Amino acid sequence: SRSVQFKKHIIHVPPTCDRVQIPIIRTSAADSVVNATWRTCDKSAKAGLHYVNSQGSISFGQDDEEKSIEVLIIRDQDRRNDIHFAVELYDTEGAFNTLMIYIRDDSSE
Repeated sequence: SRSVQFKKHIIHVPPTCDRVQIPIIRTSAADSVVNATWRTCDKSAKAGLHYVNSQGSISFGQDDEEKSIEVLIIRDQDRRNDIHFAVELYDTEGAFNTLMIYIRDDSSE
């Protein structure tokens, strides 16, 4: 079975962040190789303006239980509202196949 999923379903980052590490976990037995494909998707945050559009694949070898992917954030210290984008896993059977990355407004802190 090709069961992998995001470890979390929401990650919050400040607008001064330039990258986010996204953990992916295996939910099936670790006795075979499992591959997963992922991509970023626009929501209120837009690729090229707020984050770098990305896609790729990740491979879990025998005994691998957790891996991470990285998405680059375009820094914007003047942002005045929270925005978000999605990262999707596809061709997998995990429960959490969509993750939301929230770039939060720091002006209220």
